[in-house]
Amino acid sequence: MVHPRPKPDLGLTALTAFLIVKKHLHQPLRFRLNWPQMLVILKASAPYALAVFLMTAYTRFDIVLLEWLLPDGRHEAGVYAAAYRILDAFNMVGYLFAGLLLPMFSSQLRHQEKLAVGSWQLAVGHEVNSPQSAIVNRQSSIVNLLRFALQLIWAGTVTFAVSCFFFRTELMLWIYPQNGTGYYGEVLAPIILTLVPFSGIFIYSTLLTANDSLRKMNGLFLVGIVVNLALNLLLIPQWKAVGAGMSAFFTQTIVLVAMMILAKKELRLPLELRQFLKIAAFVSLVCFANWALYRLPGFDWLLKFGVGIAVGLLLAFLLRMINLKTTLAMLKK
Repeated sequence: MVHPRPKPDLGLTALTAFLIVKKHLHQPLRFRLNWPQMLVILKASAPYALAVFLMTAYTRFDIVLLEWLLPDGRHEAGVYAAAYRILDAFNMVGYLFAGLLLPMFSSQLRHQEKLAVGSWQLAVGHEVNSPQSAIVNRQSSIVNLLRFALQLIWAGTVTFAVSCFFFRTELMLWIYPQNGTGYYGEVLAPIILTLVPFSGIFIYSTLLTANDSLRKMNGLFLVGIVVNLALNLLLIPQWKAVGAGMSAFFTQTIVLVAMMILAKKELRLPLELRQFLKIAAFVSLVCFANWALYRLPGFDWLLKFGVGIAVGLLLAFLLRMINLKTTLAMLKK
């Protein structure tokens, strides 16, 4: 349970991608080493590789520290890994969504930069101090895309995370019928809530990457490593795997808030109180609906779990967290 077996899926994915790309090559593919070009590529890609490494590091310390700090560390790490697999599975949705957003954010930023340069030149020609209209246009386009992305991904992650939180014990016993216990559900509780800040980090890290703010973002990831290490050392000895889950949740939340502040500073984003209140109302209603369903007697837990997810998605549409027209337009593009 602690050390999963290697699978051939990554190799098959890489092979499939290679075959698809090869069809679009206009020249024969030849393998040869061009050291000057390789050094240029490595130098340019180093900040991106560092960002991936740092983000992976502060999200994977938990299992190592569980084994080191506890006498029964291998068992606790196994329970933690069992719960973390659910988080990993649904984090793939955020990862894929971030991949779709990166070219969109980059395109918006590059386009608005060209507009800003043109407006500045026009402003200088007419003796105007600053191109305020270009700045407003840039902020508006980025804010709209950021708002759409956050509301869409949180409509799904909040709904799923809250439902899993309330039905955590039943869910873990259902997934692990042979060795699952109630303790598995306790460990899942903080881990599954980490899905919410984790998905927000995917959005903001994509925006900061598109804005070439990698150095500052990597600094935040370094802070995340320190915070995660300190919280694990503080919580694991007393709370064991549950403490590691709490550490993961608090670390991701702190990193998300720091990224929001950094993005606001770098891109001069406005503080949207209306959006905050909408998201807060959505989270509150989803929590209340799942609490009421959990306490409702006479029905199978799996039915109540499914109804909880359905209610959450319905609330997302009613509160306009999900804009179907905008979503379909994005998919067509």
